[in-house]
Amino acid sequence: QVYSAQISSAGESAPLAATLSDPSDGRQATRGALPQASAMTEAVHAQRVPQAVVLGFGMSGAACWACVMMPQVLLNARRKSTEGMSLNMVVLWQVAMLISAGYYAAALISGDGSDAHSDGGTVWAVLSCSACEVVCCFIEAQVIAYRPKPESDGATPDRDPCFVLIAGTVLFTTVFLAMVGALMIIFPRLPDIASYILGDAVSAALLALGFFPQIWEFVASRSIEGYSFGVTAIDIVGCLANSVVFFAPAKVTLIEGVKRAMPFVVVIVMHIVLIATALWVVSVGQRPGVRSACKVMAEDSFTVPFLPKP
Repeated sequence: QVYSAQISSAGESAPLAATLSDPSDGRQATRGALPQASAMTEAVHAQRVPQAVVLGFGMSGAACWACVMMPQVLLNARRKSTEGMSLNMVVLWQVAMLISAGYYAAALISGDGSDAHSDGGTVWAVLSCSACEVVCCFIEAQVIAYRPKPESDGATPDRDPCFVLIAGTVLFTTVFLAMVGALMIIFPRLPDIASYILGDAVSAALLALGFFPQIWEFVASRSIEGYSFGVTAIDIVGCLANSVVFFAPAKVTLIEGVKRAMPFVVVIVMHIVLIATALWVVSVGQRPGVRSACKVMAEDSFTVPFLPKP
């Protein structure tokens, strides 16, 4: 009935009647109708996907990635130090978020309906990557603001941490926006395979590589001090939410969904490796002069909120 109504509204009832009178033409009409009916069926199924659920997961993923590094920011501010946190990890994550933000933004601006990224999931991916990038800029400003003053530099006036934090964040964020704009111009000019490799594969690889400096920090110092595991908890939740958004559309196959959610899947796996390394460090003990792991975790209220402050 839906197909008949479509034909009637298009004013094709007369050609259809003429076609049905000829069996050979009727077979051609039937063959032509099947793809249209199939497309209509897919559209109906696509509309049956609960958009409210997709919107909820998308907003949750964007919110989690917006504040994913906030536990680290608060821990750094509480300690007035970034010691124990790997700056290389933050920089690698920042570059990965930069590439991903440019990749998804370019796909969103292109507005190509055939593009696999031209759905609502792309909007939330852009928001998530951009928010995470801005917070990483703030952490880099913290590294500068909380850097120990050299003992031989007694004549130099003390830095104003507040000014350094604001100026550094504004400067780094401006550079980030400029680079995202450049990537939005570059990505549409690349072949599809090159765009996918740079936008998805390279960014996922950088996210994975970013964990190794922090893992090495744990192993080398035999301490988990300086890293907030609230980052791990929020990041995993955000990655799961963002992954669900990419798998939600009915037209997306399992392979396509995995390809599009690859950066988020990689992050989840590497966080598991990071947690396993931290547990190993706690089990083998600590080097002399390093505070106990329980004290460190108790200081981080995002990790073990029920432990008393040391």
